[in-house]
Amino acid sequence: MTRTLALVIMLSSALAVADEARIPEASKPAPNRKPPPTGASAGSASSGGPGRAAGAPMDRDQDMRVMRPMPPPKPIVQKPAPEVAAFGKQYAGTWTCKGNTMRGDGSSTPLTASVSVRLDLDNAWVVTSLVEKSGPLKWTEYRTYDAVAKQWSRVQLANTSGYVVSTSLGEQGGKWTWTGTARSPNGSLELRDYEQADGKDGKAIKLWGEAMLGGSWTKLYEVTCRK
Repeated sequence: MTRTLALVIMLSSALAVADEARIPEASKPAPNRKPPPTGASAGSASSGGPGRAAGAPMDRDQDMRVMRPMPPPKPIVQKPAPEVAAFGKQYAGTWTCKGNTMRGDGSSTPLTASVSVRLDLDNAWVVTSLVEKSGPLKWTEYRTYDAVAKQWSRVQLANTSGYVVSTSLGEQGGKWTWTGTARSPNGSLELRDYEQADGKDGKAIKLWGEAMLGGSWTKLYEVTCRK
């Protein structure tokens, strides 16, 4: 009996040695190795961040914080200058314009047109539309104000495929002065246009313009518009 028990003990020891020999070295627990720090002390033990030991994998929350992209900045919504709405409300409505256009040779022809003024695009632009009753001319004007540059800008688009881009500092001494350039398939032309209140009732406006022709300013038109 004693001999049999000894054989069993020897066989068990041999099997244990054989099993240990089959375990890879990397997976064997290191002797006398202390467990990694946990809690608040873990963050100070390594550069892996708070609550994580050196070499330890990130937990899910930490991984999401690292991998989650930053949200894009919110766009800045530029509001229209209040001067645009003030101008549009003052002149909104339908106007009838009468006057003359100059031919450049000293002669002129009568001009009669219907003009409408309104605000558009959330009060960002004042839109003026002209339809000539005495001729084929039509054009639409877009006018706005830059509060930073302290300057008005306008674009006039005509049914001749020509257009005018001009700027103004606004009303000065009771008069607007616009300077710009007209462009068409025939070329470009420097222009100056003027606007001035006509009459005491505030319901009439005098408009006239001139172009640089042959090195001097030549008058092109003069009309008076009334509501």
